[in-house]
Amino acid sequence: MYTVLSMKGLILIWLLRGLSSEFYIKALSELSNIMPPGVEINLIPFEDAFESLKEKTLKEGELVYG
Repeated sequence: MYTVLSMKGLILIWLLRGLSSEFYIKALSELSNIMPPGVEINLIPFEDAFESLKEKTLKEGELVYG
């Protein structure tokens, strides 16, 4: 799995490569449990992301696991 994180204020955008749909809700729930209140989380399968979001995140984001 390849994960890229882009942080803008209190919004975290995670692009995940290889995340199966069956684990999507579980992953979102786990992330919500460890983030402080008020932090918005967007969990987006890399394959489903718009090209512009992929490019921007790969350019400006931070690789946190890969």
